[in-house]
Amino acid sequence: MIIKYLTLLLVCCSTLVIAQNSNVATLKYDVIRQLNMEMRSQSQSNDGEAPMPQVISEERVIYFKDTLACYQRAAGGARMFKQLGGSGFKLPFDEITFIDMKNSREVTSLTLLRDSLNEMYYSIEPLVRTNDWKDTDKTKKILGYNCTKAKVITLNGDFDVWYAKDSEFNFSPVPGLLPAKGLVLKIDGTELSYSATSLEKKLENPAQFEKIYKGSQIPKEELQQKRRHAVGKLRPARQ
Repeated sequence: MIIKYLTLLLVCCSTLVIAQNSNVATLKYDVIRQLNMEMRSQSQSNDGEAPMPQVISEERVIYFKDTLACYQRAAGGARMFKQLGGSGFKLPFDEITFIDMKNSREVTSLTLLRDSLNEMYYSIEPLVRTNDWKDTDKTKKILGYNCTKAKVITLNGDFDVWYAKDSEFNFSPVPGLLPAKGLVLKIDGTELSYSATSLEKKLENPAQFEKIYKGSQIPKEELQQKRRHAVGKLRPARQ
């Protein structure tokens, strides 16, 4: 009996040590998107629908566990989905985007929520780093980190990027604005900005990381098509 209790105690202690050794964190950003003229004209051309706002603000929450990061599509759905089912409406799928920092890839996990049986799929895309990344001599502290300002030129515009080279995480909330090493905490662009507001060394739902690489691997275009098909079933027919 004593041996049994000692064995159980050792297992519990081992589990605690593993949990303590896991490098976990929760990072929050304030995001502001400025809609371009083409998107505005399309939104205003929809008959009977109110025009979309010119500026969209939201909070993006990123979860870290060791060499993985992830974020999830908003549970409430977009504006048009809320019009269908009210503020408590739930999307017909769960979608989580993972960043595999060790292997420099983006993994999108899609679970189609069925009445009887859920279907799981995932796609893999390599992370792309821009060559037009130039560090400046400007620095400042953000959330306790010493950050370097970089000038980045992309096909989608020019950006000022502040990142912490000494962070334990190699991550950017915008995959195309990823440094060779470091954690991006602030992005300023003409139509897009990210500002980190908090970083806590905790993780409320580590089980979500178990969904990575689960289900059938398919190309990202096919995964997006399956998501659109699930959403299309919810749209009312036009009169």
